[in-house]
Amino acid sequence: MARLSVIIICRDEAHQIARCLESVRFADEIVVLDSGSTDDTVAIARRFTPMVFQQPWLGFGPQKNAAMQHATGDWILAVDCDEWVSRELASSIRQAMDGSHGHAGFQLRRRSTLLGRPVRLGDWMRDRPLRLFRRGAGRFSEDAVHERLVLQGSTGLLPGTLHHHPFHSLHAMVETMNRYSDLSADMPGRRGSPPPVALLRAMGAFLRGYLLKGGFLDGAAGLLVAVGTAEGTFWRHVKRWAASRSLKP
Repeated sequence: MARLSVIIICRDEAHQIARCLESVRFADEIVVLDSGSTDDTVAIARRFTPMVFQQPWLGFGPQKNAAMQHATGDWILAVDCDEWVSRELASSIRQAMDGSHGHAGFQLRRRSTLLGRPVRLGDWMRDRPLRLFRRGAGRFSEDAVHERLVLQGSTGLLPGTLHHHPFHSLHAMVETMNRYSDLSADMPGRRGSPPPVALLRAMGAFLRGYLLKGGFLDGAAGLLVAVGTAEGTFWRHVKRWAASRSLKP
């Protein structure tokens, strides 16, 4: 029978990692790779699995690939600390691992909330990350942020829900946006835009998510997502532009 390994990367996630770990107890093994937590994250993780390792931060893609090196299962499920697996999805994952479908990996239906409000439209609509894959068939890109799973083979879509609660406060949302834009600016080969152009890009991002994709129908949560996306777009392009200028003689 095929074995399942869950991989989770973390740092200072004591406020939410237990919920994530509890939801993946159905796996044959859980691999947790910590990057220097200063809270109780490691102690909490060890209550669920003996496979807790530590590794200095390498960036999201490289860190997940490092976690994969500790996994021994035939299939790998990558889950973030702000996510948890529904019972229906857990059952679907187990059924998918029999291999009769011929797929090398599966997308999961992710449903997000923001400050307790469900977000169904806007830029978070039809969110289906590729997270379950056959060992040896996939590897994460080396991107420091917004990494993607590069898979060799076909993919399917599983029933069930991957719940997602990315921010526990507005402060955390702003901090994450700032950190991600910093990481993006440090990535080689990424072109930025001067502030006027970056502002136009941000306005386009807001209009796309809030109006064209119906984010306004999600109320205050939809507005926050649209504003956050626009602000992240602005700072990402401006920081890349500033970084490229600092490299010029």
